Amino acid sequence: MRYLFCSLDSPGFLFPAIGIAHALENRGHDVSFVADSSAASLLDQVGIKRIPRGHIDGRSFRVAEWPRPFAVAIQVKHIEYALERFGADALVGQSLTLGPLLAAERCGLPVGVVGFATYLWPRSDALLGDQAELQARLVWRHSDMVGWLNRARELFRMPVYEGSCRSSPLLGDLFLVRSVPELEPAPETLPERVHLVGSCLWEPANTDTDTDTDLEEWLVEAEASGLPIVYVQQGRSFNIPSFWPYLVTALKGEFCKVVASVDKMTCSQGEVPSNFFVRDHIPQCKVMQFTHVVVSSANTTSFLGALTAGIPALFVPAGGEQHDLAHLAKSAGVGSVLSPYELSPEVIQDEMERLLVVPSFREKAQLFKAAFARIGGFDRVVDLLERMAAGQPIMRSVRG
Repeated sequence: MRYLFCSLDSPGFLFPAIGIAHALENRGHDVSFVADSSAASLLDQVGIKRIPRGHIDGRSFRVAEWPRPFAVAIQVKHIEYALERFGADALVGQSLTLGPLLAAERCGLPVGVVGFATYLWPRSDALLGDQAELQARLVWRHSDMVGWLNRARELFRMPVYEGSCRSSPLLGDLFLVRSVPELEPAPETLPERVHLVGSCLWEPANTDTDTDTDLEEWLVEAEASGLPIVYVQQGRSFNIPSFWPYLVTALKGEFCKVVASVDKMTCSQGEVPSNFFVRDHIPQCKVMQFTHVVVSSANTTSFLGALTAGIPALFVPAGGEQHDLAHLAKSAGVGSVLSPYELSPEVIQDEMERLLVVPSFREKAQLFKAAFARIGGFDRVVDLLERMAAGQPIMRSVRG
């Protein structure tokens, strides 16, 4: 089979797509990518073909422009240009790539969609009891995204969608949630096209930090110190106050060691304390084996990094899927959640001490580590994509 991947330019989208593509290649399938020109170097490095936007290449699949109708139209044209050069049997998109949904319909191809670490849309069209407030937020999110999709459909004179949430066009033919049944509430209530497939985490093997002796030496010394090691991933703040300055004040000193990845941070780093090791990007796989607590905004990558490594976390959600994932972590007993509007160094210190001292956080995180290991991850995704491309049944018939 031949699969055309359609990926946004952010590592949070591009990296798992590459991991899935490699798993398909290992089964003997052919893969190619349509992605922004900024992804060309990495795709070439990992041996995956990127098809340009046209005879004259240009920008496309930029995460900052994901809902804009003309940006979606560019995605569609990029995909159709690629299909003329790579006769794909199926498309693989992402929850924020609307172009593959339209292109699949126009070209008569099945499309699988790789989602976040939880299902972000309503499972029912009704507002239910004490979940009414949450349901209303999910309904609004789905309605907003379908609205953007319909604006793009109008550009191609395609009829707008006005149907049920459970049969949403955003699901494609197959929708993959990067989670496990033990974490997702009531997985049996998910739409039948939705499958839980594990973390699908992937990071490039050949990066500058592979030979970063400073990082390696710091980690060895930090572990030898016997002090707790805290991994921090400060992502985009979405016009919401950053937790970084409060964290620096709270954790400076000699009671812990802090290793921080700050390439998406929008505030100033300021003066970095001596017990901190800061880089623009530090791959999770390099530090998780040393880490005692993760601190992040609860984006999918850091959320899954913590759970698959069995590490408790402190989450300060900012936007997107982060509030949903932070709520999941708190409900599962694997982490604490702080509002970005209620931060202080003292509050952060209190929560960090609780995560380090109370054993139930790590014990429950270890249970989820085992659950993610059991589900099969990439093998499970490949099985589903193979069935989809072959026209075989992919509706979920058992729990999860």
